[in-house]
Amino acid sequence: MHQLPNIQLIRSGIVDRLHQLPNIQLIRSGNVMPWFAQSDLFIGDISAAGYEWLYYNKPMIFLNPQPGVLQASTDVTAMTYLWQCGEVCEKIQHLKQLVDQALQCDHHQAMRESLLHYSVFNPRDQGATQRGIEAIEQVLLQQDTNLVDAAISL
Repeated sequence: MHQLPNIQLIRSGIVDRLHQLPNIQLIRSGNVMPWFAQSDLFIGDISAAGYEWLYYNKPMIFLNPQPGVLQASTDVTAMTYLWQCGEVCEKIQHLKQLVDQALQCDHHQAMRESLLHYSVFNPRDQGATQRGIEAIEQVLLQQDTNLVDAAISL
């Protein structure tokens, strides 16, 4: 497992400044999917939220918290595995240019779709919730059966 050294990833005051910008919505917690559905582009770092974004197959940009140290990886266990799905911003001064380029011409659609299907079984069939419920019911049914069998053998 990879760990980042203790570094401050958010500079003091940046969140307050971002809140003041028009057309910017910062999402810190909760269900992000309704926000993702309305968004044109994802900007993240090494957060797992990027895997949820894959469903929409829209452009992604990753802010590298350790330029020169971290890089995109094809190793599924690497924390930067998802970085194959978009551009990596090594310098914040390049972010606007990367956003503009990603919105004009997205070269990572096929990779995002591939990683989505690697990560999620039948991601767009609208059945994941039902399959999850059925799997939980089967586990509970098996547990009930085991309890009955254990009580009978007493």
